Amino acid sequence: MDEHIFRYQSTDLNYVEWPDNGLSILLLHGSCSRWQSFLPIASDLKTNLHVHAIDFRGHGKSARASSYHLQDYVQDCFLFIKEHIKKPTIIFGNSLGGMVALMTAAYHPELIRAVIVGDAPIAIESLRHLIDSQRDFAHQVIYWLRNNKIENIYNELKDDHFAESLSLCDPDMLVAMFDKFESTFSEYSTIKLFPLITCPVLLIRGNIKKGSLISDFDISRASKLLANSSHVQLPNVGHSLMEDKISLLKEIKFFIDNIKIKEG
Repeated sequence: MDEHIFRYQSTDLNYVEWPDNGLSILLLHGSCSRWQSFLPIASDLKTNLHVHAIDFRGHGKSARASSYHLQDYVQDCFLFIKEHIKKPTIIFGNSLGGMVALMTAAYHPELIRAVIVGDAPIAIESLRHLIDSQRDFAHQVIYWLRNNKIENIYNELKDDHFAESLSLCDPDMLVAMFDKFESTFSEYSTIKLFPLITCPVLLIRGNIKKGSLISDFDISRASKLLANSSHVQLPNVGHSLMEDKISLLKEIKFFIDNIKIKEG
């Protein structure tokens, strides 16, 4: 497994790809992260799937960009599937990646076989609350990134993996997310998007008392708006589903096995 660059127009996306062992699945990470966040489960998924994972623009080793609207990430995802994977694909999107996955399924249904959403916000208000709570720290990180004070990020965080991911972020991406929230996420309306999604969707959420972004009300609303959806809860984790790797893999595999059965 090696890293490669997918090039289109002026954007270079860093990605990894494992050997072809079945249905294609594209892994989309959360904000301020990178493809390595899926390493805890990729070795299991690659046994029976053709696994791809990308770094979003402005994240990891992907190129920095002039625009970081949510629809820009969707366009990147669409073109990667269309030009590189070249066939209908399952997407597992975590947090921000889940938002991108849902929008891609709504706008490009011919390319999406199924969507697995990992604790991505159903209600934009949940994301707005999270962004507001982290804005002061984000501004500090933006300053450190622009003034080459990367060591401060490591000193502040106890998690070296997340510190490394954060140190690779484009500060302009953080500005778009934290200071231009309304324009960055203006296209994300599940009330408009969900009725457009026809493929199977699995919503995986954590425990809201531990930090999940999906409430019971959100699940109820999503079930009414999505034509073909199911949902599960991992009660022992909050927003970070990877902390319960065994349960997460169990639900993903069960969902994909059902897709295989239904498709014959």
